[in-house]
Amino acid sequence: MAKNYHSIYGQHIKQFIQLKRNLGFRYVTETFALSRIDELAITTNQSSKGITKPFADLVAKRRQNESKEYHYHRVLMLAKLSSYMNDMGIASYIPKLSSCPKNNFVPYIYTKEEIDALLKACDELRLRVRNHNTNLFCMPVLVRVLYATGIRIGEALDLKDDDINLENKYIRVNDSKNGKQRIIPIAESLVQACSDYLEYRNRLPSIRPCYFFCNLEGNKCKQGASMKKQRVSYL
Repeated sequence: MAKNYHSIYGQHIKQFIQLKRNLGFRYVTETFALSRIDELAITTNQSSKGITKPFADLVAKRRQNESKEYHYHRVLMLAKLSSYMNDMGIASYIPKLSSCPKNNFVPYIYTKEEIDALLKACDELRLRVRNHNTNLFCMPVLVRVLYATGIRIGEALDLKDDDINLENKYIRVNDSKNGKQRIIPIAESLVQACSDYLEYRNRLPSIRPCYFFCNLEGNKCKQGASMKKQRVSYL
């Protein structure tokens, strides 16, 4: 759904995003930073046709507990918007960017024992109360798909039945970042796990085959569903 922008820069933000998308960029996460710029322009009653230095300094001010990476991303989006507005003949201040912060993220590599324990825990999850909206029904297979393929959780939950080819042993993923498709081969053990899941899933009277992972009512699983509300217990 197209987002509305209501500040004095709103129309330029909308046109800038459309230009980028016409060039093939998805511009999804970027729109969030631009929407925050739009909101700040409204709350601070910006009336200048172009982006001024005081407003740019206000946007560029680092917030409490804000990561260096996200701060850099916000300022970068403001600089790109200002550059676009200058190209459109609207004089705008372009903030100077600091050096791109280094990514110090160190991935945690699970041991085989930890992976086995994780899969075992998923297999033993049970609900203490009845809840047709629970995602636990598909959790054992979902975790195995994530582990075996390395795809993102959003990509996994977007998989449809036609994307899982058990006969030829591959998964077709619609890449959420660049809009392209990719084919991921899967091992026989994952094929068997998916096959067993489908056998039980398709027995549910409420199932409307579409998304591969669904809750007990046949609806697509939602990312970030609260486990606290589901009152989970182990065997």
